[in-house]
Amino acid sequence: MKFLTGLALSFLLLSTFPSAQTKSDIPLKIGAKLPPKYIPAQFTQMITVDEETGIPAIDVTIGDVDYTLGYDQQTKRIISIKTYDPDFKTVNGLKIGSTINVTRKQLRIKPTYEVSGPPTPDGWRPIIGEDIPFNDGYDFSKMKKRETRTFKITGFTKGKY
Repeated sequence: MKFLTGLALSFLLLSTFPSAQTKSDIPLKIGAKLPPKYIPAQFTQMITVDEETGIPAIDVTIGDVDYTLGYDQQTKRIISIKTYDPDFKTVNGLKIGSTINVTRKQLRIKPTYEVSGPPTPDGWRPIIGEDIPFNDGYDFSKMKKRETRTFKITGFTKGKY
């Protein structure tokens, strides 16, 4: 009996608190307004968008893929979408672990943050590295203007940041 009571209590607690569960009523689109029921009264998570800016964010699972949605605190509109989920694929078949050839001109480097490649046909930018001075990874500043290099995709990003 204690086991069933504990199981029922666990279910009640899990269903009471929001988590990264499937949320089909959240539009996965930049500029879309988040439904109020998913916005915490006090934000507990932020994502860094550049060396000086952080924005509130929530984690959601839509269609078996985990995303982090960054939103504007005043308007509650989505301004950044990120995923590092291996189940995610772009319309042209790119996924985490895929490799892409990129020229220096195609890079979008956010100083002291992430480096992404050119947008895919569906608007996702593959994240291919970090621009952190003490990082042991590739130094993107040393890449020649017309040089092409192959990079492994570690995530995807879309949006203003």
